[in-house]
Amino acid sequence: MKEVGKVTQVPFRYPSDELLDAIPHQVDFPRTDETPNTRDMDTNIHKYGCRMLCDLAIPQMISGKVLSMDQIRQLYQWGISGQLGDEVLDYQCTCGKNEGRLQQAALDLLGNTSHKIAQVACKDLTNGKAVGGLTMYGGIKFDKDRVPGPGNIYFIIVDMGTQSKGNYGGHHFVLFNSVGELIYDPARNTVHGYVEPIRLIWYKVTKKE
Repeated sequence: MKEVGKVTQVPFRYPSDELLDAIPHQVDFPRTDETPNTRDMDTNIHKYGCRMLCDLAIPQMISGKVLSMDQIRQLYQWGISGQLGDEVLDYQCTCGKNEGRLQQAALDLLGNTSHKIAQVACKDLTNGKAVGGLTMYGGIKFDKDRVPGPGNIYFIIVDMGTQSKGNYGGHHFVLFNSVGELIYDPARNTVHGYVEPIRLIWYKVTKKE
């Protein structure tokens, strides 16, 4: 059956295989220090960098360009040092409410002056139950004027509950396009034991005026 409607017109629906192969993943960063609360940058990106790298995958996909691992290390350092402001990133790669500044810095490094990215909503899928100590909030309803299409470009970071134990926290972030297709797994499919989706976090891409 031939696809019709706005869904077929969604920009950045699926990145090329070449781009996906080139975008760095958390498992590309060497894990070398198992000290509790280590400040080793590469170890922390390897262990905890899934949300951060999903955030950074969006500017790479809309730019059609790839950040080097050294550029990602630079963005990490900017985030944890406060160079991008407060509540952007901590040393264990937890993204704060100002994570958009990290995405903007990535766009700047990629030379993309045409787009901006903003988180627009977060939907809790747990019916109010506590999951890994996370605080759930918000919701979203798409009306006919906000359906994904050329003027409504979305990406969705999905927080997946897993059976992981210890300091992994029992969840893993992956990136979907706005029509429900998985397009980027920061762990390169090495995470096993998925339980259920916990949160959906929408990001909207718009053209700068």
